[in-house]
Order: sequence, then C-alpha cells, then structure tokens
Amino acid sequence: MAEEKSNTGIPYQIISDFKFPKSFISECITSTIQYKPRNDDIFLSTFPRCGTTWTQQILYLIFHKGIPPKDGKDFMLFSPYLEMMGIETANKVRPCVLKVHLPFHLTPYAPESKYVYVARNPKDCCVSYYYFLTRTVGNVKITFDEFFEHFITGEISYGDYFDHVLSWYNHRDDSNVLFLTYEEMKQDICAVVKKICVFLGAEYSELINDNEIMKNIVHFSSFDFMKNTTNENYNAIRLQKDKDLGKIQEIWEKRKVTDSKLVRKGEVGDWKNHFSASQNERMNELIQCRFGNTNLLHIWKDLL
Repeated sequence: MAEEKSNTGIPYQIISDFKFPKSFISECITSTIQYKPRNDDIFLSTFPRCGTTWTQQILYLIFHKGIPPKDGKDFMLFSPYLEMMGIETANKVRPCVLKVHLPFHLTPYAPESKYVYVARNPKDCCVSYYYFLTRTVGNVKITFDEFFEHFITGEISYGDYFDHVLSWYNHRDDSNVLFLTYEEMKQDICAVVKKICVFLGAEYSELINDNEIMKNIVHFSSFDFMKNTTNENYNAIRLQKDKDLGKIQEIWEKRKVTDSKLVRKGEVGDWKNHFSASQNERMNELIQCRFGNTNLLHIWKDLL
C-alpha cells in the first residue's frame, strides 16, 4: 500500500521507503522494483531532468544505426518508462532500453545486464525540474523559490538528488555500469556516443567506424532536431488510446496534461537566470558537503 504525502505542495507517494509521483499507479512501481532482469536488458537511469530523453534518443539511434524513431509510440516502446507505463511494456519490443528514475538500490539488478546513468549538475537540474512540474506536468502550482526549498531537502518525487546521484556514482567503476554526465555530453557528444557504443558491446562498437551512421546519430540527437520532432511526437501520442503504451494514458488523464514539452532549453548554466545570491550560496554549501569527496566537483568546477 502506497503512503501518500501532499502537505509539501508537491504531492508524492511513498513505496519501498522512496518518493514517487502521486499520479503513478502503485502496481506499476512495485512490479518495476520487483522485476527480474534478463541478461540482455539495458537500463537507463537518471534523476529526473538530467538528460534522460536526450540519452534515450541517442540509444535509439545507436540501436537503429542512425535512423530516428518514426513516431512517439516507436520511441516510447523502445525505451519504456517502467514506473509510469508498467513492467509489461518491457517486452513489447526487443532489443530495447528500460528507462527508470530509480537509485541504484531500487533498480532491478543482474550482473549480466547493462546500466547507463546520466548525472547533471544540481543547479541546472533544479531549474529544469521546476519547469517540468509547473509546465510539462502542468498541475503543480508553486514558485521557483518554493520549489528550491523542496529540492534541497529532497521533498519531491524521486527524493534527494544527492543520494540518487551518489548511489550510482559509487558504482561508476563496475563493468556493467556506464556513468555519464550531461555536461560531457554537451561538450563532446561524438566522444560520448562512441563511449556508449563501446559499452554496449562489439555489435555496436563497430558503428564507430561508420562515419555516415555516426553523423546521423549526432544530427538526430541534436537539440534543434529534438526540440521540434520529439516534442511533437510526445504530444501526439497523448491523444492516442493505445493499450501498447501501458498505463501512461491513465496517468496523463489524471494529470490533465494538455501540452507536454520534454525538451525545453538544453542549456548548461541556465540556473544563473533563476538562483538568487542566497540560493546559490546555500546550494554551493550543500554541493561541497555531499560531493566534496568525489570528482564531480572537478567535472563541474567551471559551472557552479
């Protein structure tokens, strides 16, 4: 039984001592956590708003040799959002990538499965998450100053950002885990695509030598392409009563979503347009406290 919380201004439910969106169906969450991975399963995990959709697109393009999704359904069945859509969507298409927003300890694990994790600096994550809740989801009425307080205390869906990132960072050297950052993707997307190809195995590492395929992967995962195409595709499937998409339609109706834009700005440093001096100081103290013993501070030293 899920425990619901709504006194924070950002409603959530608690399952397995973890915070999930209140609109999600508890059976989908529970079945995801209890799922026993197949040896060929590939998981993509992030804290929300850390480059998830971008990485999904890149993975799709790698698996399909540079050919983009034909529509939103094609994209979502290739990388189903398990907590939202239900575990039954994991077997609709094979091969596929299983998207979750779970910390390491709740992610279905098997030594033979592969796991891609993407982290984003907490300041930009905070801003992007705010816009996602207030515009894309559309049913959260809260100011940025209010959201900032919830973010730094972990009183939001998917809980404490720092706990989430560290849970995967601590496994960054595992042979079946690829730990990436949004910022390195922005800095050199070609290098990151090659890194992902090698991680996925021999069949995909061979793509590195095909200049045309690599060119298409970079082009069709660019911000300009995705801002139009991905947003249009995602909006279009909201209007479809498609049972192949699991429970997602029920959730959209519950949220009363009218216009979903998964791809917003795609910038590094947008936090500077939102943080007050006091908020920046408080966040810096928290970053130093939580990430002080990691090399994440070095990776993000010019951004924070």
